Amino acid sequence: MLPFSRTRAIRLQTPELAETVIDEATSLRNQAENLGLIGISPALDKFFIPQHGDQVHHVSGLRGLDPIYANTSPEQKMELQSILPSGHAIMNLMVMPAAIHQGNVKGASSIHNYLRTNGLEVSGKIDPNTFIGRAEAVRNSSFDEKKRLMEEYASDILPNIKDYMNDLYTEYDTGTALGEQSVNQKRFAAHPEVRKVLMQGLQEAELRDQALNASTRIGSEGDNRPRVVNIEAEGDVTIGDDVLGNGNGNGKRKGH
Repeated sequence: MLPFSRTRAIRLQTPELAETVIDEATSLRNQAENLGLIGISPALDKFFIPQHGDQVHHVSGLRGLDPIYANTSPEQKMELQSILPSGHAIMNLMVMPAAIHQGNVKGASSIHNYLRTNGLEVSGKIDPNTFIGRAEAVRNSSFDEKKRLMEEYASDILPNIKDYMNDLYTEYDTGTALGEQSVNQKRFAAHPEVRKVLMQGLQEAELRDQALNASTRIGSEGDNRPRVVNIEAEGDVTIGDDVLGNGNGNGKRKGH
């Protein structure tokens, strides 16, 4: 087995988004611009453009899902993406403060430390009982096995990751994680005022053909209906169907 390569994983999971751009921050901004989401408001821009001290995080890690995408056809990749956006899909990229992304000091609370502790990220020997170990076991297996594991990740593992990220944001916003006050840096979906701006801006942004080509291809092949991006009350951004939503999550595609 070849050593893990981030570049290869990005090209494997979202090949259409890796043709010219591998850097996640540039990819996120390009996709947001193509969706018409840049320039609506300074608060909204911060969801897509890292500020000082920010980094861009893959919500579903490249390494954990890499074996599931191995040896899959373009059509199968699209089906996996319909279960869960991954790779450089805009729905899988998130601007985060470095302090809770990688951690400022050794052993600090961070999302990547959480992933390593829970067998969702690894750089050395792989434990076959962890998710990555189980994913490696299906690297050369049938697509049905890969699909079942992806569905398990989406339903049983990713919600726990999101819950931990929410806890990290809460600590960061109140200053408890860093030992200092940082309440003025609350600008993410958990913050009501920012969420209101984001909701309004995303509802006004119709995703036309150009946007569909620039973002994850969600929906059946040949489905070119306009789409909108909604954000639910909990702060989860989703892609909905057809008409402009009203901010209550109408049109959410199940499984995202």
